[in-house]
Amino acid sequence: MKTGKKIVVLFAVFLVATVVYFIWPMGRKDEGGVTATYQAMEDASLPIVYPVMLDQVMAPLFGHREEKAVTASRDSLLVLPEDRRLEVVVAEAKEVVSLGYEIRSLDAEHLIERAELKEWNLENGSISVTLPIQNLIVEETEYQLGIHVGLNDGSAVWYYSRIIETDRAHAMDMMALAAEFSQKTFHYDSAHDLTMYMETSPSADNSSFGVVTLKNNFNQMTWGSMGIERSSEPRMTLKELDGDVANIELKYEVSRTDEVTGIETFMVIENFTMKWTNQRIYMMDYERRMNEVFTGDRDSFSGKRILLGISDGEDLYVVKSADDRYVVFVNNRELWSYDTKNGTIALVFSFADTDEERTLDVRAYEDRHGIEILRVGDDGEIDFLVYGYMNRGNHEGWTGVSYYCYHAEDNVLEEQFFLPASEPFEALADDIRQLAYEGENGNLYLYMKGSIYGIDMTSHEYVVVASGLSRERFAVSANSSRIAWQENTGLHDSKVLHIMDLNTGNKTQIGDGKGDSYRILGFVGNDCVYGIGNSGDYMMAGGRVTGLYLKSLEIVDESMETAMHYEKKGYYIRDVIVDESRIHITRVRDRLNGFFEEGSGDTLVCNVETMPKRTDEIGWYASNVKGRTYFV
Repeated sequence: MKTGKKIVVLFAVFLVATVVYFIWPMGRKDEGGVTATYQAMEDASLPIVYPVMLDQVMAPLFGHREEKAVTASRDSLLVLPEDRRLEVVVAEAKEVVSLGYEIRSLDAEHLIERAELKEWNLENGSISVTLPIQNLIVEETEYQLGIHVGLNDGSAVWYYSRIIETDRAHAMDMMALAAEFSQKTFHYDSAHDLTMYMETSPSADNSSFGVVTLKNNFNQMTWGSMGIERSSEPRMTLKELDGDVANIELKYEVSRTDEVTGIETFMVIENFTMKWTNQRIYMMDYERRMNEVFTGDRDSFSGKRILLGISDGEDLYVVKSADDRYVVFVNNRELWSYDTKNGTIALVFSFADTDEERTLDVRAYEDRHGIEILRVGDDGEIDFLVYGYMNRGNHEGWTGVSYYCYHAEDNVLEEQFFLPASEPFEALADDIRQLAYEGENGNLYLYMKGSIYGIDMTSHEYVVVASGLSRERFAVSANSSRIAWQENTGLHDSKVLHIMDLNTGNKTQIGDGKGDSYRILGFVGNDCVYGIGNSGDYMMAGGRVTGLYLKSLEIVDESMETAMHYEKKGYYIRDVIVDESRIHITRVRDRLNGFFEEGSGDTLVCNVETMPKRTDEIGWYASNVKGRTYFV
């Protein structure tokens, strides 16, 4: 592919309002204060669809601009009523001009039914409508439901869920138990009824309210002495239903009043796995995750600490500028920047739509996006990616990757480009975590759906560095500045491998494509580890190739100089595990009577500099009331 090929569709450059909509003056830094700045983003504009199942309004479905649902989550499952007439409510529907639906097989290849709805009721900005699903589906079989909403600007939005025609009573009982279980945790006396489901273990971690399971003690299950109250109605999703086993999720907000900090707000997600029987419903698994909403106000700071509060610890990390002036961190899928010199903090990016009190709207719980910090400059400039489902802004309803640059001096957030994705958030997030690196040569490198792309940040042109890559056929160094991959051949018979420095763009080829076979094994720090084997020395199981016996290992440093060559006469290498500074080797003896024989193991300990981790700047202390409390 030529370098000059322009980036896929939807390239755009725009400024996300420089107007500050909320500023708290908190005094000078030397007076113990901080100035908090929040940036505006376009309001969400797409309608929200609420299905009604078993006489209960379920968690909302959010709109997709892609028609074929390749990026839609499959988390939501709806059990149809006996007459199959499914009621839905379309909120924020003043711009709606047409409604319809279609039912397809789960792979979306086979259309079962399609219909346009001619009549609906619009009241107070919401539409109530019934989908008259026909008798064309098979019981106990899941289908994909797509609800089509046409807007008055001529555009269309799709809302996706799965549907099934099955026993309704069992699902209703398990949903009722989930709601009852959740409600009783807030009332100490009635919460004793929950002990029949608990499996309290002395090995459970009872130091944190961030993650609570059935193995925790009764105090953790009932929110300790925090004085927690539910501050929003729970939004329920039936995620899975397989016979008499169900997985159910509840999302809601809770709050407490602290004498010093005032009202504190927390986002809670509860997940239940249950099994229905004639005697009772068994709680097979339960997990509650709790994350405090960070506000950036005066009470969020204590000495040199930025107090984040209770957290489940997921996607929580820090990147600092080289001179340590700017501390940039991701918390609850929001990006914040703290200037230690001026004592100012800025909310750089958030999808949460809030009022002046930062009260969360329903979209704040749409957690299908992540933030990846690429670079933090000494001038406070931040390059970062937002990837996943875009629930607000210029690309609302799309799933993809946005590249942003934040200019601290002018308090300006600039989007450079947007790449639409063709995979759901979970897969996209896994890809971005594999490789997202901004090189010193001005290129951004991303791994997406089996390919590594290099994007010129000046011209916004891209090249495909490598394609057809399964996870086993490439590796990324500890700081993501180097990558290595095997050519697009079989996993165990690659004759060529490549190692590339992403800061310079220099690429080195190993192998001539004719002799030995090569196998990428990983990186120790930034040193690449690969194996060399004789072509055809396959491991076999059940008549198929499962591996390649290696005769030697090579470790090459950033200058492509050999740091170590490992080879033992009379032995072949069957398996290698690269674990940070250690390489664990499983060996077999050379062929006797035509077969390899079991041999001893070996471990290489490499003298490499320990790479800093993104969580190194995250700490926690034990609060008497809130338990484990995180801070930057």
